[in-house]
Amino acid sequence: AEVLKIRDAFLQHPDQRVEQLNVTVDAHLENRDFKTGRTRTGGRLEALRKRRVQEGVKFEAQLQIEYNAHRDFYLEEMARALSTPVKNLDKDLIAFANSSQFRDVPAIDIAARLNAVILTNAMREVKASDAADIDILSSYVPYMDVFCTDAFMAEQLRVLELDQKYQVDVFSAKTASLNKLKTLLEEYLRKTA
Repeated sequence: AEVLKIRDAFLQHPDQRVEQLNVTVDAHLENRDFKTGRTRTGGRLEALRKRRVQEGVKFEAQLQIEYNAHRDFYLEEMARALSTPVKNLDKDLIAFANSSQFRDVPAIDIAARLNAVILTNAMREVKASDAADIDILSSYVPYMDVFCTDAFMAEQLRVLELDQKYQVDVFSAKTASLNKLKTLLEEYLRKTA
């Protein structure tokens, strides 16, 4: 059974605001098979992790690989959007993609670091949900005050000091963390009452 309903997250159904425009917000994601794709991606990442560990690749080397992969993806997307071959892209676009400012884009910084961590971790196998978790974390962590995630990802955010860098309080489902979250929320409600 579905645990969360729209009414749990919104004061009114989100479709009500746009129904006069004949627009529906619901993408009917329940009809899509995301599990197969996540499982396939997790398997590929796990095979890559095993190779990286066997090759002795360390975090910093993998981080450089991740940054380069993000740069290449960005340039390919820009070329596709502009209908231009990558080699003919504007010099400024290429310079930006090769700059430290590109690496400082929050989503790229977080995704590269988290991918480097999971791919160089000799003790933990990659899970099917890791890639989706990294996408979510890299998209939202920079813009949130509080973020709740699984214990492993919460720990990685802390170890990499991404929680401090992006000034976000990170919590997991562990009892101690939930108690801290409860205290934070109670204090917040007390102050705003």
